[in-house]
Amino acid sequence: MRIGNMMQILFFIGFLITGSILTLFVHRTPASSETENRRLASFPLYSLRNVMSGVFFRELDNYTADHIGFREPLIHSSTFLTSLQGIAGRESALIVPSHANNTGESQSAPQVLSTSNSGPTEPPTSPLLVPEQATPSSQPAVSEEKGKVQGKILILEDRAVNLFSYDPAAGQAYADEIHRIQERIDQLMPDSVHTSVILAPTAAEFLQSAKLRSLSDSQKNAIDEVYGKIKTKIAKVDAVSSLSPHTGEPLFFRTDHHWTASGAYYAYAALVQAKGMDPVPLTAYQTGEAPDFLGSFYTSTMNRQLAAHPDTVVYYKPNVSHRYVVHYSGPLEMPLLDLSHASKKNKYRIFLSGDRPWSQITTQSDNQRSLLVIKDSYGNALVPFLLPHYREIYVVDPRQFDQPIVPFIQQHHIQEVLFINNAEVLMDQGFAQLLRKLVRE
Repeated sequence: MRIGNMMQILFFIGFLITGSILTLFVHRTPASSETENRRLASFPLYSLRNVMSGVFFRELDNYTADHIGFREPLIHSSTFLTSLQGIAGRESALIVPSHANNTGESQSAPQVLSTSNSGPTEPPTSPLLVPEQATPSSQPAVSEEKGKVQGKILILEDRAVNLFSYDPAAGQAYADEIHRIQERIDQLMPDSVHTSVILAPTAAEFLQSAKLRSLSDSQKNAIDEVYGKIKTKIAKVDAVSSLSPHTGEPLFFRTDHHWTASGAYYAYAALVQAKGMDPVPLTAYQTGEAPDFLGSFYTSTMNRQLAAHPDTVVYYKPNVSHRYVVHYSGPLEMPLLDLSHASKKNKYRIFLSGDRPWSQITTQSDNQRSLLVIKDSYGNALVPFLLPHYREIYVVDPRQFDQPIVPFIQQHHIQEVLFINNAEVLMDQGFAQLLRKLVRE
């Protein structure tokens, strides 16, 4: 064997040994990744059954991938190099790949401490243009819009949107699971619980360019189709029409897939008006700001234009006395607007302190009614506006909630249920499957 080949082999083996030593004994990674907004894999439980089934080695592989030495710099470098792919147009408009779950992220449980016992609006006079259907012949139009195509997130100079692709099977599954929950409620609590649904649009629905809108399916058409599949007795809130007259306002973050508190407010206003109540004017709230927010779009792309133009999270301070308690293995009282996240990476977690399995808000509202909100992360920015209208609000995130929902409704004497999700739950059946788990025979 030639000396050169031997040197290559020895170098490779040395690289593996050095990397393993750094990973196992020197480098220490945190329990969660701020860059990816997720909890990292823990070391697998050793048992003969897990070893024989292969589960131990699969989980060990996941653990090693999550805790390899210098992982965060490697992720940043990889994502930055990916963002340079494609052919640039005359202006900064490009599409980059994304594997993010834009229904929001779950969070690990905080340390539990002991606590003592937190009609619809009229449609716009000039409705949105219905996006043209994207066809192979329409793809060159992107270059006319001065951009480059590469994947899923459309970046337009200092902002980004997630392209939307409607899956009719996902829409049917979403409607079916809401029906299943409502039917189960009616079986055990006939005519005692009123249910509403809000399917919120994302920023892709409000692109000004018809050619860029044609890269996505129409969210309004998709939402209308799903609403048509939902029973008449369930109220459907038209959030697209409630947001459309305000497209000149910052309804969505530029670097993150969520809507802003202002965007959530207009959907809230449509909801309470549909219930015969008056929304509290935005001018009645005191506001606060958390600047320098680089959200999920930046995290996914490391795009330099987004980095140069961070968002500011504007929040509206509740004007009703309240108490907010989140539940994991036990109760933990927290602020409804958790400003500890104002100095952290994911500032959207200011709202409700992020996604929790379930929580209870007790207010001093004159309205004695109780509400259950079943939501993805879009619900986080909307829930604080509901405080003046309910004495008790329960918030459930199906991604973490592990109880049957109808007994939960009975136990807490809940009178109204609100499903609040963003339109991307209609892109695949993942969220519908989570709703299915809420109903256990």
